[in-house]
Amino acid sequence: METLEDGWTRDAPERDSLLRGYIVGFADMLSEMGRVMGGRVYEDDDAVALDIGADFVFANGAVLRRPVRDADLPQLVARLHRFYAAGTGVSWMLLSAWPTPAIGSMFLIGHPPFMLRGAGGEAPPLPPGLVVREALDEAGMVDFAHALEGYPATGTEVFADARMLEVSGLRVWVGYLDGRPVACAGAHVNEVCVDVEWVATHEEARGRGFGAALTWAATLADPTKPAVLIASDPGQPVYERMGYLRLMRLTMWGASSS
Repeated sequence: METLEDGWTRDAPERDSLLRGYIVGFADMLSEMGRVMGGRVYEDDDAVALDIGADFVFANGAVLRRPVRDADLPQLVARLHRFYAAGTGVSWMLLSAWPTPAIGSMFLIGHPPFMLRGAGGEAPPLPPGLVVREALDEAGMVDFAHALEGYPATGTEVFADARMLEVSGLRVWVGYLDGRPVACAGAHVNEVCVDVEWVATHEEARGRGFGAALTWAATLADPTKPAVLIASDPGQPVYERMGYLRLMRLTMWGASSS
């Protein structure tokens, strides 16, 4: 009987599944961000990790490249702890597309929804008062970093770096209200899909459709490809109105700075 490919060997094609395309693309983005922005990168067959040097947990990401057996997970996590401890000791997160057992040395951030939208479509008109511009230079990236404070989070100033725009397939947009950067979103276009990232809106500008407008800009970064994003539970209805479907839940762990 023929043995079927499981889709997660190193030589499996990125297009084996949309989930694989997303994971490979996300791992490649982390690795390239580290190279062009002067960060530190860890890579092995199981994971890719980025230490960008800022105490912003979502800037220091690690992702599992493939399912890891429960018995092997502690050794992998120990390797990642050593990698981050050897740098500036920043907070970091580990993303898994699969359920994992409890990791005693990390805290559970949650099981964020992973959503999918088919290719194509057209964005609705922008909400009144909102101006959307793509960040194309250092000034644009400074505004992007200010808008990203709407997460809310500290350490977002690491994104005020025009070198980030050198990452293959990476684009970011900023939403302005009365000349102030109040919302943002980004997209990483890979071989399989558009990965929508960094959607944020300042608290005083919420409830006016600004987040959705910026998400539309990122979603249609390449309208020939489907788009995916990691949502919050409250954000799911917003994305559903844009045509996103609730696909599955991922697993996200965090580690505090040392």
